[in-house]
Amino acid sequence: MKQERFTLVEIVMVVALIAVLTGIAIGGYSYAMNSSRESATKATLKQLSAALESGKTKHGFYPSGMTAIKLFGADGAEISDSDLVAAWGNLPEKYIKDFRRALDLESLRQYADADGRITDAWGNTLVYTAPDTGRRKPFTIRSNGPDGIANNDDDITNWD
Repeated sequence: MKQERFTLVEIVMVVALIAVLTGIAIGGYSYAMNSSRESATKATLKQLSAALESGKTKHGFYPSGMTAIKLFGADGAEISDSDLVAAWGNLPEKYIKDFRRALDLESLRQYADADGRITDAWGNTLVYTAPDTGRRKPFTIRSNGPDGIANNDDDITNWD
């Protein structure tokens, strides 16, 4: 009775096929993860933009004294309105209350860094740029994207 064995060529071909399929799966997974992080960041930017627009509607202006949007303390707890007044360039406390009311703070809590600032899905702090009378856009909230480097093609803003 003759035993059938695999040849070295057949074993190499199977290993190569498994390697190719693994590479394709890893590439697809990486693309899907990056796409979901981009979508999550855009949703966060839209939520913050809507709250800022609500503040403009109710109070007549956008904040001008902040660069990062800080809502939580280092322990993850919400910061008091009076602490936010100082952190955001002495905005009226009523403005802060209305801004917070317009947000879903529980969904934003997962995007707070160790200092309580809101970050994108990659962990980079979102940057708020105050209105400039010469620009058509009243304010900008920017994510530096997956590479964390400002002002390049992968940046995401509330105007994208």
